[in-house]
Amino acid sequence: MRFTRPWLITLMRNPGNNPPCDLSGILFSKTGIIIDMKIRIKNLLAGLALAVLIQGCAAHRPQLKRNELSFQHYIAAQTHVEQEDFKAAIREFKKAESYAPDEASIQYALSRAYFRLGQLGKGQYHLKKALKLDPENTDYLLLAGEYYLHTDNFTEATAMCKRVLELDPDNSEAYFGLAMTAAYSSDYLKSVAYLKKLISKEPDQVSHYLMLGKMLMVAQKADEAAAAFKTAVELEPNRPEILYQLAIAYRIQGEIDQATTALKKVIIASPTFAHAYEMLAQIYIDQRYFVEASSYYEKALKLNPDSPHIKNNLAWSYLEAGQNLDQAIQLAAESVELMPIAAHLDTLGWGYFLKEDYPQAEKYLEQALIQAKKDANNETLSVICLHQALFWKKNGNQTRSHELLQEAVKLDPNNLEAQEQLKSWESNQPKP
Repeated sequence: MRFTRPWLITLMRNPGNNPPCDLSGILFSKTGIIIDMKIRIKNLLAGLALAVLIQGCAAHRPQLKRNELSFQHYIAAQTHVEQEDFKAAIREFKKAESYAPDEASIQYALSRAYFRLGQLGKGQYHLKKALKLDPENTDYLLLAGEYYLHTDNFTEATAMCKRVLELDPDNSEAYFGLAMTAAYSSDYLKSVAYLKKLISKEPDQVSHYLMLGKMLMVAQKADEAAAAFKTAVELEPNRPEILYQLAIAYRIQGEIDQATTALKKVIIASPTFAHAYEMLAQIYIDQRYFVEASSYYEKALKLNPDSPHIKNNLAWSYLEAGQNLDQAIQLAAESVELMPIAAHLDTLGWGYFLKEDYPQAEKYLEQALIQAKKDANNETLSVICLHQALFWKKNGNQTRSHELLQEAVKLDPNNLEAQEQLKSWESNQPKP
């Protein structure tokens, strides 16, 4: 069966060369409705918060005391920071510290460099020294907030951001830090409230509207999210990521034509944007346009040839279109080898069923059913039960087929094919 993969919502506020952060956990069913909103939110926000609250060591220019040797080593360290060689940067910062041990700026720079290396203990040591020397420095307080956020101390992270706002009421990074802390705490509406305050102060920043839209999506407010993304599109009409986010919101709202238009604009602006091809393919599958879906999955697979989900979904679209049966089985087998989840096993079993290789079909459909009972949602399990029912109907076990059809309908009352098969089975039974 088709695996409705989690669409990645890449968080855009990502200065410098920090790796992008993905806000995952939005799973689309066949109708495009969000069915799980809280998957891995905490881990997936970590990179974003780091990027925002730690703007990169090179962005900070300290007011060093007049110690020429210390200053020279500090400048050398900044060169290493710009090259993302933080170990070398720390060596130079340490030399700078030896000439100016009471310079708060050097302690702060050391703390940020250690943070980038994941050495939190050493980083906190130097940050405490910096705050002792300069307790009202907003940059230092924001970094302290990030340390607290990184260690799940949301209360103290919030306190640091609020302290910054006491000192600097217009500090945008503090509002953004509050929004991220609320998101970590799964309080998405509070995150939205802080982002709206941020937008009121900086109404022309595209990244604010993107983040607001993404939080609204997680809060299951797709209509408001679409409005935020539309504003972002007005500010930057040809930015692929914005158009992609808008397409997601449209799809959740059921505005399929608008979603399709936005995705095609993404592809025009960025022909290598693989997720746009995938979502277009899923939209066409939802509309049962399997040939069109296959075309877009083929393009997505060229861009991401090792993706088990794309292999599986392309195989499924081939099977539903009634074309390339052998190729579909090969793709399904590759997806099972890479990721033997229930949906992939079902695709492979169904391919063998259509090829009339019933021993192989029974093997993989049974494996799919066993796996689905462990970790699949009801929609997936319903489809697998339907395929098992059709297999046993073809192979002469009508009782087992009937049981599986009943189970399929019970698991997912919206499984129309299972309903039709069950009605057909019951109508063909002799009347008492």
